[in-house]
Amino acid sequence: MPIDVSIIIVNYKSEQDLEKCLKSLYRCTEGVSFEIFIYNNDSNKDTLEALISSYNNCNLIQSFSNVGFAKACNLAASKASGKYLFFLNPDTYLENNALGYFIDFFENNSNNKTACLGAYMNNTQAQAQHSFGYFPIMSIVIIKKLKSLTRHLIFKRHLNKNDTSFEFNKVQPVAYVTGADLFMPHKIFKQVNGFDERFFMYFEECDLQKRLTDLGFQNFIIPGPKIVHSKGASFKDQSALMRVYYLESFLKYLKKHEPSYKYYPFLAIWFLLDLKTFFQKFNLLNQKENVVTR
Repeated sequence: MPIDVSIIIVNYKSEQDLEKCLKSLYRCTEGVSFEIFIYNNDSNKDTLEALISSYNNCNLIQSFSNVGFAKACNLAASKASGKYLFFLNPDTYLENNALGYFIDFFENNSNNKTACLGAYMNNTQAQAQHSFGYFPIMSIVIIKKLKSLTRHLIFKRHLNKNDTSFEFNKVQPVAYVTGADLFMPHKIFKQVNGFDERFFMYFEECDLQKRLTDLGFQNFIIPGPKIVHSKGASFKDQSALMRVYYLESFLKYLKKHEPSYKYYPFLAIWFLLDLKTFFQKFNLLNQKENVVTR
């Protein structure tokens, strides 16, 4: 029997969150055939095997080192047989038949240039969570940096229900959907060779959807699916190491997508504006194995 959706979850020491995520998937999903691949980035294998043993079509892929989010997703996707792929964080859970909503959108939408879908995610307090982002523009980044805004506000937008510039009950085109709940056709993922594995953590979904946008595809946030991102940490609460990885991936993204005559002057200006983080990068990169979540 053909599989509608292959769900891919990258796990790193998130067994308690993962259990709630799995329960919600099997409880809420109706009329959709699915399989699950859990890529375990160096966590307790025995605990996970026991956890998934009671679920049908739930598969464990064990790694003995932390290969990062992009590579883990690619390896899991290579084993997937679903018509669609759904990349889902372990610290999320469904409150309705979200897979059904995503499939209905693709099946009933005549626009064959739709690539990626995501939901308007909330946290456990029903507050809007980071669900999409904008492709970085170097000049705007520098201007905002000079105004002393945090790096997180430069690249990502946190919505709240009082934001009148965004309508939460409508389909909205976005630059990219966050990797916490990214739904897309399997064939389109293959068309662009999946995630770029040079991104260990952060900006891999931004890069993927930038490449898709350059090919003429569109990405959307849609109403209907109810997904809670229970532990989506704000940038200001992240460790110094996480901030360093954020900067490292951001610079990789710009170097890949911007011409050299723009990128290197930008890098020089950014270096002068943020010497502290650059020095942190050299001191902390050897801790890559300790990165826990996105």
